Amino acid sequence: MLSWQHAPSVPTVAFESIVQAAFESANQPAHQQDAHLPTVHRSRALDKPNGPSIVPILASTTSSLSSAASTPSVDAGITDAKEASVDTRTQDELQAMDMELIQLRERCAANEAAWHDLQAACEDQRNVNRQQIEARSAVKMDDLRDVQQDVAIRHQTLDMLADASNNIAKLQDMCAKSSAHLMALAEEWESHRLPLVQELEAHAATKVHRVRHLLERKYDAMAKGINRSMYTLRIMDIIKQVHKQKADIQKVVKDIRSVHKQINVSSEKLKRSEAIVEERLFQAAKDDKLRPEKKLYIECYRLFTTIRELFDQLIACVAEAGKRDNQCRDLEIWISQMAHHVNLTNLDRIHQDMTQVKHENQALMHEIQAISMATP
Repeated sequence: MLSWQHAPSVPTVAFESIVQAAFESANQPAHQQDAHLPTVHRSRALDKPNGPSIVPILASTTSSLSSAASTPSVDAGITDAKEASVDTRTQDELQAMDMELIQLRERCAANEAAWHDLQAACEDQRNVNRQQIEARSAVKMDDLRDVQQDVAIRHQTLDMLADASNNIAKLQDMCAKSSAHLMALAEEWESHRLPLVQELEAHAATKVHRVRHLLERKYDAMAKGINRSMYTLRIMDIIKQVHKQKADIQKVVKDIRSVHKQINVSSEKLKRSEAIVEERLFQAAKDDKLRPEKKLYIECYRLFTTIRELFDQLIACVAEAGKRDNQCRDLEIWISQMAHHVNLTNLDRIHQDMTQVKHENQALMHEIQAISMATP
């Protein structure tokens, strides 16, 4: 066994710090001892790279001290180790208890949710049962009311059986009075109904008479002796006239197209002739070889331009006359259509209205003039 003197050299500071931490942890409560454990471990970690492990040194030191003499420091170290193991077990137990507490809380929350769901279901079922009971009670109350009425009628019948002859006489008297009252009401209704029915019948008769009179007048106004064959002949004549008018219209359109074509050809020829004549007259008037006749050519050129202007004016006048003829034809057609639509009575009425409007306008003008002269 090694003695204290022959023990290997150990860092004094590290050893003293370890021993001091062990004594402090032994003298402190359990919850404060855990705070010093990291210090001890750090000291051990710091001692590792500087030399051999401190555990064999502590072991040899402890054995040397125990063999030499029992010191309080060694006992405190042993107590510290035991308390550390106890703290470790306590921490494990605390962690297990925490886990169990968490599980119990989760189970309690699940049970509480299930209890709420069960309570809601019970409340719904209670409401349904209440509604069913109320419906059944309402039906039972109706049945009870009917039974009570039946019982009351039966009681009255039993009471009336004691004096049956008098009660039967009273009922017969009441029936007679009711029938008499009904007869009086029927007579009163008949007295009110008959005038109304007569008035309606008279109104219907007058309406039928008026309609019949109108139909007779229309029938009298219609032409007599017209049958179906005449209508068909008239329709066929109208169709023939339409076809004839259509053929005439097509012929007129064809003639108009041919005339337009001829007009276009003639106008093109005329333009070419005018251009050639104008060019030759201009060249002749410009040529110096024809000096004696130059004035004549110039005069011819002027006359030619005048003729062309007059010819343009003539074409414009002819076109304007054609437009006026078309307008006159349209007006004649419109007048003939209006003559078919408007009869003489309407024309007389329109003339009367126009004269009345003129008189009213003149009266208003006189009033306006009088007011304007009266005002300064």
